[in-house]
Amino acid sequence: MTFKSRVNYPYVITVHFGLFLLLGGAALHLYPNFTVWGTIIFVLLFSSVLLIVMLIWATRYDFYEQYLEIRAGLIKVKVVYEDVYKVQRFNGLGLFSGEFKLHLAGDGIELFVRNGPFENVRVSPRDEQVFISELRERARHAAFEIEEL
Repeated sequence: MTFKSRVNYPYVITVHFGLFLLLGGAALHLYPNFTVWGTIIFVLLFSSVLLIVMLIWATRYDFYEQYLEIRAGLIKVKVVYEDVYKVQRFNGLGLFSGEFKLHLAGDGIELFVRNGPFENVRVSPRDEQVFISELRERARHAAFEIEEL
């Protein structure tokens, strides 16, 4: 079963517009003396725009028999169901909290994992209730600290 990510468009647009202005301003500042640095800045600007598009349109969560696969662009993380020990809801973007964030919304679900590359993973599926019920079926031993909506 596959779930697409929920997107908080004002946040995504604001952050990436700021990046665009920062890199674009730096590139324009170097334009009269266009050198290797100007080329590097233009390449970074173009790459960041491509990365943004990939993250927005390609973030998804796939349930498999033994694990949950989380994909965001070129990033792919597998979370084994037996390793999930707690599931809880989080609010806010949490830019400085949590370990691994693969969500594009301001709130969502945080999975706490024992034996993985990360201790906790944050996700924000579109159909959150169906996602939670699917996760409950597959990770029965985990403590779910989530109120039903």
